Amino acid sequence: MARIADPGLSLRVTEPGLPAPPLPIDPVIIARVRASAQAFWPGLLVTPALNLGSSDSDYTRAAGYPTYGLCSIFYDIDDDRMHAADERIATAAFADGVQFMAALMKTLGRQ
Repeated sequence: MARIADPGLSLRVTEPGLPAPPLPIDPVIIARVRASAQAFWPGLLVTPALNLGSSDSDYTRAAGYPTYGLCSIFYDIDDDRMHAADERIATAAFADGVQFMAALMKTLGRQ
């Protein structure tokens, strides 16, 4: 843990995370994700990124299942209400994301 200069504070781990080391990017999977994204959103950059939130992938990766996250819903960066009391996204963005994910699942399911 990083040091904190205030001697009046103490830190302790109350819920240790599961050991789930990062997975290497599977070139077949990333190629299929990129191709699918290009079909829906030409010119979109698809790149690995760190997700600072939590997901069920903590458990699936710890159990040895390769697990990757993917966000397919675009939102207005100037109207980000993620996890707010009035959380919302545009209906069209939701519909596009569902269609993209359905097409991607078909693509990933091919051998």
